Amino acid sequence: MGDATFQCGGCGKNHRWTPKLASRSVKCPCGHVMRAPAECPAADDDLFDIEPETARVAAPVPAVPASNPILAYQRPGATAIAAPADAYFPDKIKDFQMPLALLAGGIVIECLAGWWTRSRTGAGALSALSEIGIDLVAGTCLMLIALFIAARFRGINLGRFWTALLKLAAISVAPSGLMTLLYIFFRLVPFVGILLVWLAGFCFYFALIGAFFDLDQSDTWYCVIVIFLVKLTVYFAALYVVLR
Repeated sequence: MGDATFQCGGCGKNHRWTPKLASRSVKCPCGHVMRAPAECPAADDDLFDIEPETARVAAPVPAVPASNPILAYQRPGATAIAAPADAYFPDKIKDFQMPLALLAGGIVIECLAGWWTRSRTGAGALSALSEIGIDLVAGTCLMLIALFIAARFRGINLGRFWTALLKLAAISVAPSGLMTLLYIFFRLVPFVGILLVWLAGFCFYFALIGAFFDLDQSDTWYCVIVIFLVKLTVYFAALYVVLR
């Protein structure tokens, strides 16, 4: 008498039934998955050994490459509004926030110092503000001209025009504001104090030019020298016109 068997529903082969296979999910060598009979079936020949499906360790399924990410909806015109800010201020701290803070701080310090100085002579705050505005505009324009000359001959990238203008405005005011603050503490030292104040102002001026425009030391010196020569030329030209 042959062993008890059951038939594969996929290929028709007969498989040997054992008690451990009762009611368990099994897989035929052809790949068909079926459930073994719960009770012993009739005996048959042409038997094939199979093992429970649960006994097999499933092969790892390869990860399916992720498709392109779904883009979030953006209303028409949003890109056109956001793009200019990113273009003008790629590094918002260095290109916008820091220059604006230095510019505002320098103007406030110079206005307070000018008002304090002129209040003792009868001049008001408006006079001090006007003088600071003239110095700011003139100093920024001269530095802008000088840096354009330096950039042309040195191959320096100054970035966007309005961004460079904001940085130069901060550079024209912030060092003088620092010098005004330091002068309060060093004015009692006759010569050394003034020298230290000027040295600190120049170092701050030099550092701002190099940091704001990403210049190395040699390019920074080149720009500082060109700025000095341009201002000196304008000064002697104005002096010549006045004395003529």
